[in-house]
Amino acid sequence: MRLLNRLHETFDADGARGVLRRTVRFLYRRFVRPLSGTARPVRYHGVAVDLVVKRMDARVPAAWVPEDLRDNPLYEAAQMRALAAHVRPGDDVVIVGGGWGVTTVEAARRAGPTGRVTTFEGAREWVGRVERAVQLAAPPAPVEVVHAVVGQPRSLFGEAGGARVVPPSALPPCDVLELDCEGAEAEVLADLSFRPRAILVETHGVFGTPTSHVRGLLHERGYVVVTDEPAADDATRGWCEANDVRVLSAVRSETLTPPPAR
Repeated sequence: MRLLNRLHETFDADGARGVLRRTVRFLYRRFVRPLSGTARPVRYHGVAVDLVVKRMDARVPAAWVPEDLRDNPLYEAAQMRALAAHVRPGDDVVIVGGGWGVTTVEAARRAGPTGRVTTFEGAREWVGRVERAVQLAAPPAPVEVVHAVVGQPRSLFGEAGGARVVPPSALPPCDVLELDCEGAEAEVLADLSFRPRAILVETHGVFGTPTSHVRGLLHERGYVVVTDEPAADDATRGWCEANDVRVLSAVRSETLTPPPAR
């Protein structure tokens, strides 16, 4: 390993030197890293996920470690802020689109032992990742992970693997609804059969569901958007703004109406 580090320091990014540096990085990722012992889980926004940091990772240049295998304290920062602002102790929370399970864990922490979180995830492999994050975090609220596609899948990451289809109208009533379903959010909002206290939506103009359309649907259902920000950390903010990927937090309009004067 000292030899690999010395090679990295000796050769810069120009010409053959750059080729050698990339080759050494490839060798570390392909052959050395898999044999290194596991140090701990990777943490996204402080939540342990189903990825691991290897013991050798701390001894090599950061660029040698794939980006998704490094801790990311700003992962899904906009969604995490929205959950912190709107989930209360005792809330029932429904999440459509589980991902790495980070927002599921955050919602369960916020809801507490008297609350409940139900996460719908359409891809078989990602169901396991959500379940692993919940297992590692052991949040106080009970969590159910449902292998199901809500509505029609628009941009499913991974194979459905026998996922059942749940119509949006069949979602269980909840206090807070989070939608991160890669373009299917408009269908869910249009067919929702109940009115949560708050709806948190990641919009996907890049998948044909622009923020303006989602705003209109929320308004039609009697919601007021109280926050609107790019769904990314600083490193990917430009991409999210260019592709219209944002996080909207909306609350029922009547909750913002002051009581009549006595």
